[in-house]
Order: sequence, then structure tokens, then C-alpha cells
Amino acid sequence: MQKRHLSTRRAVLALMLALSAGSAPAAPREIAAWTYLDSPPYITDPVSNAGLMRDLVDYLNQALAGRYHYTLAVIPRARLNLMLEHGERGVVLLAPSVVFDGPYLRSDALLDDRQELLSRKDQPIEYHGAGSLNQINLGGMRGHSYPFIQADIDAGRVHVHRAQSEAALLKMLMAKRLDAVTMAGTSAHYLAKISPEAQAGLHYSQTNLGRFSRQLMFQAGMQTERDAVNSVVRAMADDPVWRATLARYGLQPAARLHQAGGAPEHPLNRQ
Repeated sequence: MQKRHLSTRRAVLALMLALSAGSAPAAPREIAAWTYLDSPPYITDPVSNAGLMRDLVDYLNQALAGRYHYTLAVIPRARLNLMLEHGERGVVLLAPSVVFDGPYLRSDALLDDRQELLSRKDQPIEYHGAGSLNQINLGGMRGHSYPFIQADIDAGRVHVHRAQSEAALLKMLMAKRLDAVTMAGTSAHYLAKISPEAQAGLHYSQTNLGRFSRQLMFQAGMQTERDAVNSVVRAMADDPVWRATLARYGLQPAARLHQAGGAPEHPLNRQ
């Protein structure tokens, strides 16, 4: 009798454990979050990867808790290109709308940006389209492409002196080693904000080299993941927490003009 009772208890216990295991919440799906933007404001500390990208990943993880978990990885642009070509699954954070070609899936825009032309106030340079950059010493980032002037660069009409960081470009400009530099407005305004000398001495061309948006770009086939995060993105512009995060870097949410999958903005928009 005791053996039968013990056997029954064991069976009930096994059933309870099975039911408990079956009802346990599933672990959130891991998604690689890639960025090749490794300078301020995107990455402000290369050791801890602190900066806007870290803040963005933390925000998404909190908003999607229990469903998805994003893991930030800072990788060189060339390596990222290979990973995308080989079909590795993940998301590129704040990918420029004018840079990546392919069957990628994009969220709505998180930031509006533009390709600035910066010179010194004592020698201001204005951009007037093709030919206006032919005779100057222009600085740009190593490994970056500039779609709005790439045809002139490829043809040898515009020569770009490359540097490792936007901060280095600004130092070379202010030291008069370059006549002008080009960089994204999101980077230019943040660096000028933390450098009083640069802020006082910089001239922004009235006409920029082109406008674009920054989005979350998913590998092809990740429609479900893109749609889930896009429901969060669409509410971020009105979230005081996210607006305060952007304000720390001198930024604002994108205007409500760009929908997922939309065409890139036309270059040479006047500010």
C-alpha cells in the first residue's frame, strides 16, 4: 500500500514539474545589433561602448522585454558589408537611408540627418553643387562613402583626405591643414557642442551635401522582428524619456515624414 501511495506521489510530482516547465516563459530572442559608427555621439566611450547606440539598445530592450533582446556590437564597416552580403541575421542601428543597397527591411526614421560641409569662419566655403569642391583640400572619414559627391570623387575631380575620426577632422580644419571637411550633422553639432573653439570658429555651408534619415535596418527575411521593433519606434518621438536621451546629445526625433521602406531623400536640399 505504501509503495502504491509513494508511486502515486511521484507521478503527481512529475506531472507538476512537467506542467511547470511547460508554462515557464520563453527566453527572449537574441538579435545582434550592429553599428560601424564608432565616434561621438554614437559611441562616446570605446571601452564601455557608452553613447547614443548603447542608450538606443537599452531602450529597445526595455520596450521589448520578454520578446527580444538586442546585443550591441561595434564592427568595422568593411566587415559589416561582408556580414550583410553573407546573409547574417541582425539589425544595423541608425543606418543612413542613402548608403546601403539591397533587399533590407527598414523601420521608420529615428533621426533626420544631413551631410554638412564645414569650413572656418575666416575662410568660409559654400557648396554650390558639382565643381565647387574641386580645388579645395577636403577632409572626410576613412572607410566612409559620400553618395552625394561620390561621382566626383570616383572621377578624381574631388580629392578627399581621410582621417580616423570626426574629431581629428575638426582639429585639422581648425589648424588650417584642411580647407573644409564633410561629416554628418548629428556628429558635427555634437562635437561643436563639446568644443567651444570649434563652435565659435565653424562655418556651415548654407547648402548641405544632401539630407537623409537614420533608421533600423534589418536583414532580409526579418519581417517579424522589424514589425515588432517598428511598433516601438513609432511611439518613441512622443516619449519624454527618449526625447530627453536625444537632448543629451543635442538631437531631436525625426520629423514624421519617413515611413518604413520609403525612398531616400533627394540631395541638395537647402536648410
